[in-house]
Amino acid sequence: MSEESPTAEPRKPRKHRNAANAVKAANAAHGASTAEAARTAEAARTAEAARTAEAARTAKVAKGVDAVDAAKGARGASTAEAARTAGAASTADAARTAEGASTAEVARAVEAAVVGGTPPGPQPESIRFFGTTWVDHTDRYGLRRVGVAAGSLAAAAAGCLVLRFAYQGLEIADVGAFVNLLVVIMFAICSAIAFRRTWEGFGKRHDPQSVAQMRSLMMIGFIGSLLAYFFRSLKEAPGEKLHREEYEKARVQYEKRTARRAGHPSKRKRRK
Repeated sequence: MSEESPTAEPRKPRKHRNAANAVKAANAAHGASTAEAARTAEAARTAEAARTAEAARTAKVAKGVDAVDAAKGARGASTAEAARTAGAASTADAARTAEGASTAEVARAVEAAVVGGTPPGPQPESIRFFGTTWVDHTDRYGLRRVGVAAGSLAAAAAGCLVLRFAYQGLEIADVGAFVNLLVVIMFAICSAIAFRRTWEGFGKRHDPQSVAQMRSLMMIGFIGSLLAYFFRSLKEAPGEKLHREEYEKARVQYEKRTARRAGHPSKRKRRK
C-alpha cells in the first residue's frame, strides 16, 4: 500500500460539503436577487425620469400656450380698447361737429333775420292771390288788389250773364211765371247769404262744420261771394284784417316768451 502524501488535504465529510453547496447556492440566489432588484430599481428610476421629463415638456408647452393665449388676449383687449377709444373720439368729433353745425345754423338764421330774411318766430299766413305781401304791402300789393277786384267783378258779371241765359231758357220752356219768380228769388237769397258769410269770413273764422253744411248754398250764390271779394279788395286784401290780427297776437306772445326766457337768472322766480 502506498503511503498518503502528507500535503494532501483531508476530504471533508459529505455533510459539510452539502452545507457549503447550500451556502453557495444561497449566495448565488442572493446575488441574482440583488441584481434583479438593482435592474428593477434602475428601470423605476428611468421611468420616473421619463415621466418627469414628459411632465416638464408638457408644462413648458402649457406655459407656451398660456403665453400665446395671454398675448392674444392682450392684443384683443388692446384692440377693443383702441376701438372704444376711436368710437369715443368719433362720437366726440360728431358731437362737436353737430354742435358747430347747430351753432352755425343759428348764426345763419340770425344773420338772415338781420339782413331781411325769414325772421324767427311765427310766420304770416298766405292769402290767396296775395301770398304774404299783405304784411308790409310790398311786391306789387296794390296791383294785386286791383287785379282781384277787377277779376271778381268780371266773374260776377259773367255769372249774371249765365243766369240770364238760364232765365231765358225757362221763359222759352214756358214753365210759368211762378216758377220763374221762384228761381229768381232762390238765386237772390242764396247770393245774399253767400255775400254775408263771405264778408264775415274776412273778419273771423267760421266753424268747419258749418262751412261744410253751407257749401251747396255758397255754390248757388256764387255771385254774392264774388261781389264780396270785389268790395273787400277796394279796401284791403280779402282776409287781411283777420290774418294781421292773428299774426300780431302770435308775435306778441312769442316776444313775451322770448323775453321771459332771456331774463336774468337771478331775477327769475324760483318754484317752490
